[in-house]
Amino acid sequence: MNRKLGIVLGVTVLTSILGGCSNTSAQPEKATAEPKMVEEKEKEKKPYEVLESAVKKNQQWTSWSTHTTSHIKQADIHGGTDKVFEIDNDEYANYQNLDDGYYGAASWDVGDWGQFRIVYVKDKMYQLTGYSANAPAPMNGHIGFRAFELSKKALEANRQPISMNEAFKETDLFEATQAKEGDKTTIAFQLKDSKKFQDFLLSEDEDAQSKRTLDNGLEVNENDFTQYDFTYVVDKDGFVESYSYVMTEKYTEDKEGTYSSEVTFYNPDQVNWDVETIDAIFDQIPKDQDEGEFTSDLTFTATKPEGK
Repeated sequence: MNRKLGIVLGVTVLTSILGGCSNTSAQPEKATAEPKMVEEKEKEKKPYEVLESAVKKNQQWTSWSTHTTSHIKQADIHGGTDKVFEIDNDEYANYQNLDDGYYGAASWDVGDWGQFRIVYVKDKMYQLTGYSANAPAPMNGHIGFRAFELSKKALEANRQPISMNEAFKETDLFEATQAKEGDKTTIAFQLKDSKKFQDFLLSEDEDAQSKRTLDNGLEVNENDFTQYDFTYVVDKDGFVESYSYVMTEKYTEDKEGTYSSEVTFYNPDQVNWDVETIDAIFDQIPKDQDEGEFTSDLTFTATKPEGK
């Protein structure tokens, strides 16, 4: 079956388919109260508070687009070899919130081949993933689907442009800084204590674990980060303009994986989906299966948004 990679990414997405105070003795209360108010207003907010305010503004968008560049460098823990895999991704994506869910679509390049993903979330999270004809076998030309059972909290987090990481307000876990650069503010969080952070992650998620055994018998660490650093840029209007991170996870004494990424937001409240067309695509996914092959032909055109 011939399937052409792509997704139209731009402003429209798949449309063929976010006083001074008085010092007089007659007004003693005003004379003492106003300086305190001014002092409070001028008091600098903490980095976490500044970021939280910005994130809330982004979360008011009904739709948005992102450009993401990422790099993965990971030891071959599954194959059991001494190889280290490195992958670079360049991804463009569009998202739109609905009353009872959201849609998301992404198209990206991996080396000299491409991939696309369409996500549909209502009661479950459904994901279609397709590969270009020149992708490595057996992925070449394949389109598959998966369904995920997500908690209400996870579903809500997935439909947000960006969410707060509550671990960042724990001063014993992260060093927080902020700096003003022109009309923008840069906020950074740097991991201070790997062991305490692992304990925090395990306490926050009942399904999280500190170790697991792979199919090849290798026991690896889970949630053991030696680096977990995030940087956010807030624009002059108080929105998160972009963010980046570097995370290094230690699997064994001599094997680790490093993941870095930079995400930039654009097109707030300008994405326009043809909802009926997307609904028709996802209606073809069997509701009694959690994964499988998508058997219908899908033809898209992979293009970058204008000016990107």
